Amino acid sequence: MILNANTIDIWLIDLTRLRPQRSRFWAVLNPEEQARALRFHFERDQLRYTICRGAMRLILAEYLSSDPSSLEFSQNSYGKPLLADVELSFNLSHAGNYGLLGLSQLSTIGVDIEQERQVDDLASIAQHYFAPSERHAVLNAADQTAAFFRCWTRKEAYIKAHGMGLSLPLSSFAVSIEPHIDQALEWNRENTLDQWHVQPLAAPAGYAAALACPRSTEEMQVQQRECLRLAD
Repeated sequence: MILNANTIDIWLIDLTRLRPQRSRFWAVLNPEEQARALRFHFERDQLRYTICRGAMRLILAEYLSSDPSSLEFSQNSYGKPLLADVELSFNLSHAGNYGLLGLSQLSTIGVDIEQERQVDDLASIAQHYFAPSERHAVLNAADQTAAFFRCWTRKEAYIKAHGMGLSLPLSSFAVSIEPHIDQALEWNRENTLDQWHVQPLAAPAGYAAALACPRSTEEMQVQQRECLRLAD
């Protein structure tokens, strides 16, 4: 599979549909990954990790024409996973019954998916972690829950794209919570708005998803794919 320089591929991983092939995903994990899967207390968490991690290996292997079990990973100083000795950026997120994998030849990429659910301390979280404009928009939205998760996924994707964890404060930048918008990043403290791109992604009902990446000098194309053929 070929990934062009200004194309970003987004893969939706349906855990429910892929569950019957759990053994296939387990087989491509390395011993460390298998041990980590077994450390999860609940079977649903073991299953989620196994399928998401295994699907990620299978998808990456197709782009790299490699054996999925032979892929080696490293991480940056903040713990963000990277492919060792390969110039292909990727980022994996999972929530509920879905995983989301982004791939790009850009220097870095961040994706996030969240399952919308009732948040009892929504106002408190917004007060402590959101920028003032985001807090105002979320708390005045007709559907606060949906607005909260649109905001959260966009902020999380931006944080993940930078690969610095929460050493980059959530309040140091702001995103729009509009459902459909080409560029959701409104401002950042470094005044590098022209260098970063944040956008919502199509997601299953009851979920929110987002992508963040450096701006390209050419128009970027985002292709959303589903891992249906992994179930064949």
